[in-house]
Amino acid sequence: MKRLLATFLALVLFFVAVERSQADNPVETYPVLRADGNAYTVGRWADGQYIVATREYPERWSDGTQVYVYLWSTGAYSIQLREYPELRSDGFVWAVSQWEDGSYTATRKAAPSPETGTPPPPPIQVAFKGSIGGVVQNCGLTEIRGAIRDAAGNPVNGQRVRVTWPAGETTSIATGEEGRDPGAYDVVLDSEAKDAIWRVWMVDGDGRTASDQLTVRSTKDCVSAQAANTIVVNFRLKPSFTGSIGGVNQNCGLTEIRGTVRDAAGNPINGQRVRVTWPTGETTGIATGEEGREPGAYDVVLDNKAKDGIWHVWMLDSAGRSTSDELTVRSTKDCVSAEAANTIVINFRPTAGPAA
Repeated sequence: MKRLLATFLALVLFFVAVERSQADNPVETYPVLRADGNAYTVGRWADGQYIVATREYPERWSDGTQVYVYLWSTGAYSIQLREYPELRSDGFVWAVSQWEDGSYTATRKAAPSPETGTPPPPPIQVAFKGSIGGVVQNCGLTEIRGAIRDAAGNPVNGQRVRVTWPAGETTSIATGEEGRDPGAYDVVLDSEAKDAIWRVWMVDGDGRTASDQLTVRSTKDCVSAQAANTIVVNFRLKPSFTGSIGGVNQNCGLTEIRGTVRDAAGNPINGQRVRVTWPTGETTGIATGEEGREPGAYDVVLDNKAKDGIWHVWMLDSAGRSTSDELTVRSTKDCVSAEAANTIVINFRPTAGPAA
């Protein structure tokens, strides 16, 4: 009788365990930046419940399989076998997760609020875009380093980068401080090579997210080709405007760059500053629509004759920060042939597409 009862209890526990394993996989996971400055992973279940992960960590099984474990505040856990980004036709990047039970979930970057369960908001408009610039072997430490640049590629100091530890702790550091190169930052995460998953993003002076969030993995392995001990994560200001060459004209009487700045609907915008750099390194700036120019128009006379030269052209805001990509154009001393380029037209329009 005791043996039958033990067998019955074992079967009950088995089915409960199976049911729990299936119930412990969320239908969505996404990061949430809370008021305390920490980033948390939140899971949403099929029944509409939101649960915060109290711990996240990588784990390697005996067969060598690398998995990622989420321990939820309820005491349950989920095992993620794989995660990969997927760009979908709606213009959003989705994070696709494969779970231990073989199910898949996909999460859009804009997700419901765990406090209110409200519908997804529009894509988050962030100023900077992050990218992984490379990984380096280093048996002496685990670190994340990189640089922050404006839309034209110039280093930007005083920008804060935040890194979240697997245990949920966070640290932040400002670029260009404490003897670092202009625009550079580095965060030492451990004094030895370490297996872990880290989240990296930028925040503004009020602690609000200022970039997309990158998830990177470091390795305890520090000698093989797959080793990742120093991870380079760079951020670049996403241009508000994109420049394009609208044409070139012959003009033996001068060398100039001209064009217009317009909004997404094609309407001219006054008061936008366009900067041009000479081959000697000098720069000049001019605002659109000023001094009798047509609405949204600008023109910069570079010489009173046709001239060979290479010029850099971009837009900037009132603080002198680049707000567009930088275009490089060439003018010619030749002003009569079909290849002559003396008046160069460069137009700027708002950068298309949702922020990533």
